[in-house]
Amino acid sequence: MPAKVNILGRLTRDPETRETSKGTVTSFSLASNSGWGDNKTTTYFDCACFGKRGESLQKHAGKGKQLWISGDLSTRSYQTRDGVDKMSLNVKVDDWHFTASGDSNQTFKPETRQALSSAADEMPF
Repeated sequence: MPAKVNILGRLTRDPETRETSKGTVTSFSLASNSGWGDNKTTTYFDCACFGKRGESLQKHAGKGKQLWISGDLSTRSYQTRDGVDKMSLNVKVDDWHFTASGDSNQTFKPETRQALSSAADEMPF
């Protein structure tokens, strides 16, 4: 039984969507910080989101955008070309949400910022 996780972090790169024999998969990497000062650490997660939820993420989010994700955690061990043993943390994302952050407007892709600005101009208040 996989471990369920909830993670708050920032995209380390733009999400990438590709077609597979079973549908679409969107891949992205999330960096999550914990601790503070000299005790601050960053953990990186390789994430995959399937179907329309992944496509929506790829369309509206870019590098640096803060996300909350929920999904199944797994690990993968591998060896680099130099013979160094490594381990990756992988999340099969079931759900994700944008979160409020200090400078969130800069992390939307340009077409999303424009769409949000247009929608705000049409609000009656």
